[in-house]
Amino acid sequence: MDTQHWEAYRAFDVQVEIVEMERACFNGNERRYKVRWSVARSHNHKGFKEILGVFTEPLAFVSVREATQYGKARAHLWVDCIVKFQDGNAAAPSTARAQMERTA
Repeated sequence: MDTQHWEAYRAFDVQVEIVEMERACFNGNERRYKVRWSVARSHNHKGFKEILGVFTEPLAFVSVREATQYGKARAHLWVDCIVKFQDGNAAAPSTARAQMERTA
């Protein structure tokens, strides 16, 4: 069973993909769910989507609901960081490094 959830978040498209797997344990096989999420930006005037990142989480979840919530939360956090960086509210890595060198 593979499920996909798409949603728009802050002008980005978030996709959360859930993959079912079996894991051996002392009681026999148990069902677990892996999550992979991706973030894309639509370019409507050009007619294509730019994939910004695809991330596979190393965790296994007990339910589809937990896996979906986790994937959405991680994707939203990543988008928030991108938006904050683009707005100029976050220091660029080179700027932060230069400030650290000056204070040392």
